[in-house]
Amino acid sequence: KLVELLPRVLAVDYCGIFLWSEEHATYRGAAVSGVESSMARQLTSIRLGPKDVPDFEWVRQLGHSAVVSPRGIARLGVPEAPALLMAPLISGGHFYGVLHFGRRGGQNSFTQNDITIADGVASQAAVALERARLVEESRRLVRAVESTGEAVLMTDRHHRIVFVNQPVVDMFGYARDELLGRDSRTLGGTMSDEWLRELQRAVNDHSWRGEATARRKDGSTFPITLHASLVRSEDNRVQGAVAIIENISAQKQLHE
Repeated sequence: KLVELLPRVLAVDYCGIFLWSEEHATYRGAAVSGVESSMARQLTSIRLGPKDVPDFEWVRQLGHSAVVSPRGIARLGVPEAPALLMAPLISGGHFYGVLHFGRRGGQNSFTQNDITIADGVASQAAVALERARLVEESRRLVRAVESTGEAVLMTDRHHRIVFVNQPVVDMFGYARDELLGRDSRTLGGTMSDEWLRELQRAVNDHSWRGEATARRKDGSTFPITLHASLVRSEDNRVQGAVAIIENISAQKQLHE
């Protein structure tokens, strides 16, 4: 959508986005407009190293938009454009790639206003890429937690359950929807209010690991080991807690 809309905003003929892969140390074509379909396919399948596109690396180090005279492969399929306006995609100190524009014939130079607009657009695009990266990382984390055999439960700072994986569902006998939003303390068995307060104080200090009693949906209780830790934001504010739970009924029976 960006490469389709921006040519009208900036009155350019060509617009392209190349994304940087930290893992492979290459740029890949992500989207392009203003070129023939065969060229568009070529550009969106290409992989370039930093030495192939020194202009990309230059605006990356510069940290803001700049007008460059394309060199070699950096022309990227727009040989009619004597100059390209390039804007680095940077958000939260993370570099995501380069957004660049070209004009053919007529008014082929770029003004300071063009550069200001490009900077603003690139900044917003980078924020969108940052959010997409965080969402994907969250999905990978959820998949990892879902695939583990350990029962993992997360709460917000008001003790409401915000995440459970399948082992928790199986252990307590509730449907997932019944657990989400529920006060986690209602899953306790014979634990007194004083014990819960002691647990909260211990978790606030560092973390807590020990034995406890849990209660299933049908009211039956069973022994567990509980490892609870706080989840804090970057500014050290408490956002909730995460608990790893293990049913130790079999171990207790073996001990007896």
